[in-house]
Amino acid sequence: ISNNCDITNTTIKRFCSIADNCRIGTASHALNNISTSPIFTLKDNATHTTWVQKDVGHFNEVKRVYIGNDVWIATHVIIKDGITIGDGAIIGAGAVVVKDVPPYAVVGGVPAKVIKYRFEQSIIDKLLELQWWNYSDEKLKDNISFFQTEDVTIEKIEALEKLLR
Repeated sequence: ISNNCDITNTTIKRFCSIADNCRIGTASHALNNISTSPIFTLKDNATHTTWVQKDVGHFNEVKRVYIGNDVWIATHVIIKDGITIGDGAIIGAGAVVVKDVPPYAVVGGVPAKVIKYRFEQSIIDKLLELQWWNYSDEKLKDNISFFQTEDVTIEKIEALEKLLR
């Protein structure tokens, strides 16, 4: 996790890279009320003024963000609360993520949309089945050459699987 990040109420799994100036787990505001101001719905709010005796509606709970294994989040990304980022995903610089991101998807934009997938579906399925991130650091280090190839194939994943087990 790089500098100037604000990450709250978030689970981050193994081998993730998060660049600078990211905001993850940001809270929502009431969209269907007369006002979006939390002074009308939250007892403890950013205005430090209490207008209500108890929290109103679902705005008293920030939903947890889940970031899977081996996710790369580039600089200046915003991820709204309640979002799940799938294993192996890449979030492009400056993206605003308001919907779940599938495993191994590359997303970008405002709002973030799937641009492409890192691999074809059969390779994604095999990587998700292998769950290499759950193996010990020693086993992964012993097989580091598999992580340095740019030619990812089912055969190479199966070979790695045999060595890890």
